[in-house]
Amino acid sequence: MRYAFFNDLYLLIIPLTIEQCLKDVDIKTNSFIYNIESFEELLEDLHPFNALLLARSFKFYYTIFLKNYLSNNNKKFKERQIRSIVASYINLNNKIDNSISNYESKVIH
Repeated sequence: MRYAFFNDLYLLIIPLTIEQCLKDVDIKTNSFIYNIESFEELLEDLHPFNALLLARSFKFYYTIFLKNYLSNNNKKFKERQIRSIVASYINLNNKIDNSISNYESKVIH
């Protein structure tokens, strides 16, 4: 079951989140690969203000889509699996928070 969730996470939730936040910030990309590594590269290439908006948008939509996924599939998961999902969420959220702080400091200066 752990594999199934992480497969859904990386093949469904994260790409959907990236696609939605790119639309939200109105960034057009041709042949963009919707994975976390490509998203991080895109953030590095953008102006700090745009990267800040995109990172905040990612955090917002990721939380919404993950909560929606978990509420629709909550009977599939055991307590141990839910702890693993929450730990994964916290790790990615901390990474995004660090990026947001970094881009905020660049925008201020």
